[in-house]
Amino acid sequence: MARGDTVALGVGERTFTGTLTGVGADLVTMNVAGARVDVHLASLVSIRVVKRARRAGGVRSDPRESTGLRARLLELQLSGQEVEAGIAGAAEPVLGPVALVGSDHIAIGEKARPEWFLPFTALTFVRLRPDAPPRPLGGL
Repeated sequence: MARGDTVALGVGERTFTGTLTGVGADLVTMNVAGARVDVHLASLVSIRVVKRARRAGGVRSDPRESTGLRARLLELQLSGQEVEAGIAGAAEPVLGPVALVGSDHIAIGEKARPEWFLPFTALTFVRLRPDAPPRPLGGL
């Protein structure tokens, strides 16, 4: 991250290519074509340098950024926005808002009737759906 290299992160069935913007105890955040992708470190299969930075130095992580997976998932739950959540061993991500964040799992779908329950151990990545409009926060 401090070098500013473009890297490819192999995550389950997917590969994300971009620059790293944050690293936490169990999470790495990267910028992929202008969009934030949060990768669960436990699911990381490979890291490859795609392009070395031409100038010296990359970026320092913003101390206000999430420091871990659960903290990021709580942010996404509060936002109410639709996400893509990658699952280990699955080619397609789960789509929907983060309805609930437990101590070791999340629920994806509408808050009253979530459709998916995913343990953190199966979660490979999470990112906002680029084609989903922002959702208003009910009652706030």
